[in-house]
Amino acid sequence: MYNDELLGDLKQGFAEATAVMQDSSGANCYAATVPCGRWGVITDFVPPDNNAAVRSSFLVRVSIPVPTTIDIKPGDDKNIVSVASNGGVWVAVLSDTENEVAFDPLQIDIPTVRLGPGEAEPIRHRVRDVNHDGLGDLLFRFSIPETGIQCGDTEATLTGEAGGVGFSGTDALQTVGCG
Repeated sequence: MYNDELLGDLKQGFAEATAVMQDSSGANCYAATVPCGRWGVITDFVPPDNNAAVRSSFLVRVSIPVPTTIDIKPGDDKNIVSVASNGGVWVAVLSDTENEVAFDPLQIDIPTVRLGPGEAEPIRHRVRDVNHDGLGDLLFRFSIPETGIQCGDTEATLTGEAGGVGFSGTDALQTVGCG
């Protein structure tokens, strides 16, 4: 018997994603690749061993983060981050109405926001029009040590959710204080 339970994360990509499933005994795992989109349905899934007992249909959500424009250290074109500092760094998520997918940072679910390899949570936030386009941008302050940014890193990524949809933005940076 198949319990239709989806295990683990769906591996994100732009063309397809892999869903990993486990049968009710917990002994067998199967993977299926589905096209990316908000929702995908796999019908009559047949595992590699052709075991008819685990054939099933199930619904999976394959979420690709919406690309978002961020600005590390707004107002500083070099985006210099001192990794030796115990201080913080501001990161702006910019409003975007010009791309295919409009993005309103004021809809961000603040507790979902993370920055860098350390997945730092913001220590505070505020709204400002950083890029002077007449739209509110959302600024987040992060503890530099918690971001996991290390000497030699050349970029950092901010992730989160807005309206239940994931978003991701990456910006270049320069590290100093390395030795």
